[in-house]
Amino acid sequence: MASKKLAIVLPAYNEEEVIEKTTARLHDLLTEMIQANLVAPSSFIMYVDDGSKDKTWALINELHEKYGNVQGLRFSTNFGHQNALIAGMTYLTDTDVDYVVTIDADLQDDPQAIVEMVELANSGKDIVYGCLLYTSDAADEEDSVDLGGRSTIKKKKTKKIIP
Repeated sequence: MASKKLAIVLPAYNEEEVIEKTTARLHDLLTEMIQANLVAPSSFIMYVDDGSKDKTWALINELHEKYGNVQGLRFSTNFGHQNALIAGMTYLTDTDVDYVVTIDADLQDDPQAIVEMVELANSGKDIVYGCLLYTSDAADEEDSVDLGGRSTIKKKKTKKIIP
């Protein structure tokens, strides 16, 4: 089977503090996936600048020059996180991209999950997504869950990939 082309789409709003580190980490991950023949060499990272007021857009351009596999879309004003995600995915519709994965620019979710998601997609799964599961017995990190301002409970947070 020929390798599939992957686009990693990240909404970015005022991300100048993290965008270089994020790009380096995702570039390394893509390189590993290309070398393992999990994705095509033409795979790339796409930032959607959601009207940032800082140097985010200038950094996206610099990162494009540095890595070559970084692309960007730019909103004229802030339209919101979800609209940035939709814009990135819509832009990639009817292109030669086979897989689209979305992740936040601060990498609060583990980018390594992308490898598992691609492996599942390569095995024939039509849709693969990840979610956070909150359980009281998970061994992962604790997180506070606000119950409408009335009370806060401590829950354990774990991540799960769902084919």
